[in-house]
Amino acid sequence: MMPRLILCALSLLLLTGSTTATHVPDDPMEWSRFDCQRNSASSELAAELEQANQVCTKMAGAAVIYGTPNMPTGGRRVASAVVNEIEQHLARSQIHATAAKSCMAERGYTFSKRSEFEARCP
Repeated sequence: MMPRLILCALSLLLLTGSTTATHVPDDPMEWSRFDCQRNSASSELAAELEQANQVCTKMAGAAVIYGTPNMPTGGRRVASAVVNEIEQHLARSQIHATAAKSCMAERGYTFSKRSEFEARCP
């Protein structure tokens, strides 16, 4: 029982530690427009992106709130409760990302690597 709890705690520590790395990729992911206009081309486009991002972030947050309360816990014990919390965190992250991408797509944006945008919009 105790070794399993320690293993779960270490797993949680590793998962949270990996998300706080400060590595900056050479080809970052960013929001780009389907119509190939560059967000940095004008202040109006940058403002539109910021407004869409704010609206979609709020909508994605609401999707997480309404999408996770009914997740089954499986009646797990204390050690398994850590695993359950990790599973729920991953599910909330996936719900948030999917809802945000869908909302932004409705507003004409896609989340892709900079190189993909450059290839699609020369």
